[in-house]
Amino acid sequence: MVVASANISAQILTPFEKSKGKSSATLSECLGFYRELQSAHKEWMKISEPLLSGTDLKFHNAGQIKLVCITNFSKKNEKVKILINNAIHPGEPDGVDASMMLARDFILKPGLRKLLDDIEIYIIPVYNTGGALRRGCCSRANQDGPVDYGFRGNALNLDLNRDFIKCDAMETEVFENYFHKIKPQLFIDTHVSDGADYQYTMTLIASQTSRLQNQAMEGFQKNILLPSLFRNMKNAGQEMSPYIDFENEVPDSGIIAFFDSPRYSSGYASLFNCFSFISETHMLKPFDQRVEATYTLLLELIRLAVEKKEALMNTIKEAEKITANQKKIGLHWAFDTLHYDWLVYKGYEAYYQKSELTGLPQLYYNEAKPFTKTIPYYNGYAITKSIDYPIAYVMPYEWYSKLNLQRYNLNIKIIHDTTIRLTAYTNVQYTLHKNPYEGNIAAIMDSMQRTRLEQTLNGYWVIIPLGQNLRYQRFLVEALEPESPDGFFAWGKMYSFVQQKEGFSDYVWDKKAYQIYLQDSVVRNDFNKLRASDDKFVKNKNAQLDYIYHHSTYYENSHLRYPIFRIEN
Repeated sequence: MVVASANISAQILTPFEKSKGKSSATLSECLGFYRELQSAHKEWMKISEPLLSGTDLKFHNAGQIKLVCITNFSKKNEKVKILINNAIHPGEPDGVDASMMLARDFILKPGLRKLLDDIEIYIIPVYNTGGALRRGCCSRANQDGPVDYGFRGNALNLDLNRDFIKCDAMETEVFENYFHKIKPQLFIDTHVSDGADYQYTMTLIASQTSRLQNQAMEGFQKNILLPSLFRNMKNAGQEMSPYIDFENEVPDSGIIAFFDSPRYSSGYASLFNCFSFISETHMLKPFDQRVEATYTLLLELIRLAVEKKEALMNTIKEAEKITANQKKIGLHWAFDTLHYDWLVYKGYEAYYQKSELTGLPQLYYNEAKPFTKTIPYYNGYAITKSIDYPIAYVMPYEWYSKLNLQRYNLNIKIIHDTTIRLTAYTNVQYTLHKNPYEGNIAAIMDSMQRTRLEQTLNGYWVIIPLGQNLRYQRFLVEALEPESPDGFFAWGKMYSFVQQKEGFSDYVWDKKAYQIYLQDSVVRNDFNKLRASDDKFVKNKNAQLDYIYHHSTYYENSHLRYPIFRIEN
C-alpha cells in the first residue's frame, strides 16, 4: 500500500490513508482535501471552477467538477501539460485517491517538486459528480473494495465515457471547456476493469496507434513512449500488460487492442494530437493494491514526460505540421486479424466446473496455478473507408446552434442570401438500431448520393473553414460526416431532416401526376420500366403516385438531404 512519508502530518492524510487502504474519499472529502492543500500551498497549486457561458451551474452536479493545476508557477518556460481525469465511473475510484496523494506528494516532497519546473499537472478530482453522490456498497458486483463508492451513470443515467463526441451531458461540456483551454500533450483517464482474471494489477489502453493517423505520433508512441512506460512500471514493481480484451472465452489464445473511437475519452483526446491513455486496474485485486498501482502509473507517466520533454514537444509540433497538410482521414476501420505482435502474458489457468445454480458448465480461474506464456497481441486496425478533407463545412445557422458547435470557439464566417457551389449528400438511407443506447436511438448509414450543385442559401448560414480550425479538423470530420460511425447523425442528433413535411391527397394528385407522366419523358420512361419489372409496384396505387411525386417539382428537395454541405476544390 502507498504509505505517506513520516514528514507528512496527519492533517493532510487522505481518507484512503486514514482507513489503511479500505475507504475511498467522498466527493466532499476529496474537494475539501484539495481546497486545504491549495490554501497552504498557493504558490504550487490552483483550483479552477467550471465556466459555461450562459449556464447557471449552481444547481447542477457539473458545477462540482473542479480542475486542479500543480506546477512551479514562478517558472515561465514551456512545460509539458498532462491531464488526469478521475471517476468518470465513480464506482471505479482508484484514481481519485491516487491523485490526491500524488498532488500532495508533488508539492511536499522536494524530489518530486523539482519536476514541476518542466510540467503542469492538471487533475479533475471527480468528473462524474452526479454518480459520485449516488454512493453505495454493491453496484460493482465483481470488485474487491473499497467499502463504498459511487455509481457508473450520471444523474441522467448516462455513461459519460460514451458521451465525448456527442456531448449530451453538461459534464462533457465542462470537460471539453477544460481540455481545450489546457491543450494537454498527455491525457490519462483512470478506471477499474472487468473481464478475465490474470496476474497483473494494472493494464493500460493506449489510444489506438493506427487511429492517430499521424506518423510522428505513431512512431513516438510505438517506439519510445509505450516501451519506456511499460519498462519503468516493471522496474517500479508494477509490471503491467496491455488491456486484456479478447474474442474467445479466455485470453490465453491472444488479446486484441481496444478500439477507442471518439465516444471514449482517449479516442476524443487523440483527435487533437494528444497522447491518450486509459488505466485499468484489475477488479479482483484489493483496493489498496489498485490505488498503489494507479499512483505508480501516474507518477511514472509524469517522470517520463519530464525525461522525454524535448522529444515529446517536438513530436507534437511535427504532428501539427502533418495535420495541416493532410488530405484524407480514415473514417471506417476493421480489426486486422492478419498482423500481430507477440506478448508475454501472465495469467491463471482456466477450467470449467458444473455450476451448483444452473447445472451448466461455468468458467473459473485457478489463482493457485499461475502461468507465463507468449500469446498473440492483435494491435492493429486498418482503414476500410477514408474521406477527403473538405475546404469547409456549410450549414444553416440553426444547425450550428442545435449541434452546440459554439462551445468550440471555432473560426467561422456568417453568410446570407448567397449562391455558392457545394457538395450535398442526398437520398440518405439509414437503419435505426432497435434499442436506445446512451439516451439516443443510433443510426447506421446504408447509402446516400454525393451531388455537386449550385445552391442558393437563403437566410443566415455558417461556413467553418478547416484551414482556420486546424486543431478541430479531425473532430469536425468525425462529428459532421453523415457516414461517421461516431458522428452526430449516427448518434441520432439530426433526424429532423429525414422527415417529409408535405404530401398529397391521391384524388387531387392523380390527375396532376398523369400530366407530369405525359409531359416528362424521363419520368415516363423510368416509370414504365419499373412497372414492367415489378409486379408489386403495378398493384400498388400509392407507390405509383408517390413515384411521380418524388420525381416532380412538388417534392421538397430538403427531404433526405443532409443539412450540412461541403465546400471542395
